[in-house]
Amino acid sequence: MARDFLDIAQGSRHQLKRHGHPFLKCEWSIADFVMAGNADLAHPAAMSTRTAASPSGRSSAGAATDLLSEINAASPQVASRLVAPFIENAPWLAERAIGRRPFSSVDALLDALASTIQTADIGDQLRLLGGHPELAGAEARAGRMTAESTGEQGRLGLDRLSPGDLARLDTANRAYRARFGFPYIVALHRHGALSDIFRDLDARMGNDPDTERACALNEVIAVTRGRLIRHFGPFPILPTA
Repeated sequence: MARDFLDIAQGSRHQLKRHGHPFLKCEWSIADFVMAGNADLAHPAAMSTRTAASPSGRSSAGAATDLLSEINAASPQVASRLVAPFIENAPWLAERAIGRRPFSSVDALLDALASTIQTADIGDQLRLLGGHPELAGAEARAGRMTAESTGEQGRLGLDRLSPGDLARLDTANRAYRARFGFPYIVALHRHGALSDIFRDLDARMGNDPDTERACALNEVIAVTRGRLIRHFGPFPILPTA
């Protein structure tokens, strides 16, 4: 369940747990999740993404509620297409997650997506991670990123880096991929400056491969939560029964 990833019963800090093993280097604060994505709303690209995510073109609470109802009522093919923008280049994950319908809340949708990620085999997890673009990488320069990723990277200015910062990030991206076999993934809404990204990247380079795979999956879930918040508005992580 997503509660394994987003455990609010632990107090003000929590960790991803996979197969019972805590990953101590992947801690986030509860506020990171509660506030996730709010800063992105100020970026024009993120705003256009949010509006586009609504089938009716409205970004109101009513449109958001309508979307959840539509996801629940639609055919598997249509429901998968509606969920797909909340994850990155992984329609197969959306197809699996919608098998857990009906979703009583946005938290339930997040729970389904996170649980699908958690229970996927390692090959599928690596496929998921490999579908994410590098920060300011080749996909960005060629204009091949999703609208969601374009808005997320643009908010932090990754689409207009100085030559020196771009070269430094390229070098760091290459080193990270060489070590772990997938691109560096980070939920950009939790960081306010490029310097934060470099610090996070440097710290995670010290992880062993299994720990870093868990950290990267953590970041994927944080990205998904941020996208859900941008469309539906802030929502609570509901307590387990």
